[in-house]
Amino acid sequence: MASTLTGRASTFLSSEIQLFFGGGINYNDQISNVRIAELYTHLNTPWFYVTLGKKNRPLYYNGLSASNENLLWSINAAPLPGVQLGSHELTWPVGNGFVGLQLSWEEFWFGDDGYVEQARIHHKFFRLLYKHDNWKLSAGVQHFAQWDGFSRKEGQQPGDWRNYLKVLAGKEGLTNTPAGKKIIANHLGGYEVSFTRTNPYFDLQFFYNSIFDDLSGRRMENFPDGRYGFYYISHEDNAPVQSVLYEFYYTMHQSKNSPGFHKYDDYLNNGTYKSGWTFQDKVIGSTFFTLRDPIEGIINNRFIAHHLGISGVVGNYFYSFPYKLLLSYSENHGRYIEPYDTPQHVFSGLIEVQVYKGLFDVKLQTGIELDSQAAPTFGGGLSLKYTVFGS
Repeated sequence: MASTLTGRASTFLSSEIQLFFGGGINYNDQISNVRIAELYTHLNTPWFYVTLGKKNRPLYYNGLSASNENLLWSINAAPLPGVQLGSHELTWPVGNGFVGLQLSWEEFWFGDDGYVEQARIHHKFFRLLYKHDNWKLSAGVQHFAQWDGFSRKEGQQPGDWRNYLKVLAGKEGLTNTPAGKKIIANHLGGYEVSFTRTNPYFDLQFFYNSIFDDLSGRRMENFPDGRYGFYYISHEDNAPVQSVLYEFYYTMHQSKNSPGFHKYDDYLNNGTYKSGWTFQDKVIGSTFFTLRDPIEGIINNRFIAHHLGISGVVGNYFYSFPYKLLLSYSENHGRYIEPYDTPQHVFSGLIEVQVYKGLFDVKLQTGIELDSQAAPTFGGGLSLKYTVFGS
């Protein structure tokens, strides 16, 4: 059983600038451990935001996604402590439309978690926008880098400012240190494109995310790997089907036909950062990536997956029950260097229904997972939410 208790307070510094304070704890009886779930200060203005501490990332797509927004940066793992600085969508009129940009710069710390202790994450993204009448086109790039820290096998990794400049530039390979040549960083990232169309009754968005962890991926030599999908959201608040999200994931290529030496990418694993793209026993990326037990990195990063999320409201004038339905199916093949003998087929489903709205919002959850290589798993949950002054 896992339990989470969180709270948040806010104050207005001006009519347009708001300051938030939040915190929470998490308890898991399987490991008899209490951890800090959140502890942060967040400043929000009409143009930019600043966050200090551990704060859960915003929920996108009405909470229906298996990756939230990017297959490398989901909400599957606990938030890392750090500093975040980012802009909202900034736009300027050009001709009959608007051009704009959105960007973010973030630095996080792993602490003692992982094979390399005190490692850090650098993250930035940059998006260009164009809006015209009832449609919007967005394109950008995400960049992540694991760097610095103390490896149990290789000792101290380069963490000076010169190496940080190389990290910022996305430079790969080795760098000279007093202890010999060391890896600059474990780079990850992806390109993203989305197209959104708005009409009087609903919005419809189509999107694509690529994935790369070396030069071949940056050159798109691993295409068609990535995340594809569409998102529908109704403008009617209490519609029986309020929003629908479909995602298709494909990671089978991994630059296998690349003409260079960057082949068989082995997504989210790294020779120096052996824990891989994980934090506190959870994958930072999409849940379709599978961990080893005990954790020594990712054991499954070649998969074909489908995910469907639906939300809406059922009931009548007197009683209404908002619901959320999540359905996923994946065909898992392991890794190129460690393939499964036979593909693993996994189906999972979850339904959440809000059964009471008043002093507390009460939601009930139930879920199931059917695995071709394991016994079925069933689960349930209860959510209580108390809101003060609409915060």
